[in-house]
Amino acid sequence: MVTDRTLPDDLAYARALTFGAITGLRSMTGLAALVLASQPERPHPFLQEDAAPWSWLSSRGALLAFGAGALGEYVGDKLPITPGRLQAGPLGGRVAFGALAGAASCRAAGVSPAVGAALGALGALGGSAGGYGLRTIIGPRLGLPDLPVALLEDAATIGGAFGLVKGALGK
Repeated sequence: MVTDRTLPDDLAYARALTFGAITGLRSMTGLAALVLASQPERPHPFLQEDAAPWSWLSSRGALLAFGAGALGEYVGDKLPITPGRLQAGPLGGRVAFGALAGAASCRAAGVSPAVGAALGALGALGGSAGGYGLRTIIGPRLGLPDLPVALLEDAATIGGAFGLVKGALGK
């Protein structure tokens, strides 16, 4: 197993929680960032030499699937027909993807993927609630239209995901 053992355990678990929060904001972004960081040409691939199913996250197929999913979500999130993130289906998906991102992140760091999954799921719940509050409470109270608030949320999500994998992508 290739590990990112440059992180102390507590920071590895904090990273899993943060990957979950990012996933709560945009369900595909946390995994897309992990998959990008896990590609073989990266200087510190997270999971490429791991056993299945972890090694799948470093495949080109995963990069295409999660990358396309993330891009599609950035567009779809702005459409009026998109269901709310706190509805059962979308929330369940965010929690599941947050758990996977947290588990993969912890596996890459050489700490418990089970704890990472729990933290990723909790982070996804928090990120979902926070994003919902930003879009439905804070934005309207400040008199801001939804699109600029959504774009701000996009920027925070992308910036946060990039920050989490920055070491894996090269400094």
